[in-house]
Amino acid sequence: MNKYINEKIGAWLLKGHTRDQLAKELGISRPALNNRISGESKWDWDDVINIARVTGCTLNELAGIPA
Repeated sequence: MNKYINEKIGAWLLKGHTRDQLAKELGISRPALNNRISGESKWDWDDVINIARVTGCTLNELAGIPA
């Protein structure tokens, strides 16, 4: 699932947003965000829900489930 989450985060970042902004939106530190993106830590369910809210993606998109 990290692959799909990271793809959506990457697309969101390309629109001019920053990792600092995303970390703040998720209520986690920048190092914690980096650890999740790199796969060193797993995404919490609450984080995934908030990523969907912030990026405008669906939970299915973040999970890699086709529409």
